[in-house]
Amino acid sequence: MLSSSEELTQSTNEVVVGAEQVAATMQELATGSEAQANYTSKFSEHMQNFAKTIEDSSKESDKIYQTSNGVYSLTKNGRSMMSNSVLQMKSIDSIVKNSVLGVKELDVKSREISKLVGVIETVAEQTNLLALNAAIEAARVGEQGKGFAVVADEIRQLAEQVSVSVVDITRIVNNIQSESSKVAIELETGYEEVEKDTIQIQQTGETFNKISSSVESMGNAIKDISNRLADNKSTTANMNTNIEEIAGLSEQSAAGIEQTSATAQQTTSTMQEVSSSSEELAKLAEKLSKLVERFKI
Repeated sequence: MLSSSEELTQSTNEVVVGAEQVAATMQELATGSEAQANYTSKFSEHMQNFAKTIEDSSKESDKIYQTSNGVYSLTKNGRSMMSNSVLQMKSIDSIVKNSVLGVKELDVKSREISKLVGVIETVAEQTNLLALNAAIEAARVGEQGKGFAVVADEIRQLAEQVSVSVVDITRIVNNIQSESSKVAIELETGYEEVEKDTIQIQQTGETFNKISSSVESMGNAIKDISNRLADNKSTTANMNTNIEEIAGLSEQSAAGIEQTSATAQQTTSTMQEVSSSSEELAKLAEKLSKLVERFKI
């Protein structure tokens, strides 16, 4: 009986030691599980914030895309207007160029008129001189030359009138040449400016085309980013749901482990009581054994 009590005490002590180890392990698991649950909960909060950020970014990218579309429409209209301006400037350039050529042609014609007027003036002077000589000769012949003298005088008067007209024509032609030269210079200057403006407008149009292409590319890139953010938003939502489920399971696991740890601690306490009772029983068995030895013959 004493041997059995000792074996029971030893076994009970071993069970107590094992139970204490189990309780300690379960306590560590409970602590780790609780920490994991807290971490998972915080991570879930971070994922919710991240999902909110993704959603806000998606909305902002949509706004930016709409704005870029508006800018693209404006640049497209601007490009169309610049194309029309280029056509108009080319038309103006052609008109001014033709005007310059016309004024130069007018200057050439006026110089030709000046030459003709010079010829007419020379002829008038010679005619006037001939009429004067004819009048002198008619005066010499007396009565017979009176008729010829009258004709010669009329020719002289006509020649003088032609000379006066030639002077007026020369003055007018000179004025025309002077004004046409000024107009030609101004038109040439204007033509040069128009050419410069035409080149500048063409360059501006090319710049508009580049801007339009860049804005279009930027809009497509923003749209692609917006689509990706939308996809990430869906993926993040699914991840957040899974993390929330994991957090819930972690909390349940932590609660179960804590409950198991408490049970293990209770078991350890009970086994300690059993061990104490076993030791008392062993002591009683030893006393009983000694008493029995007294009664042996």
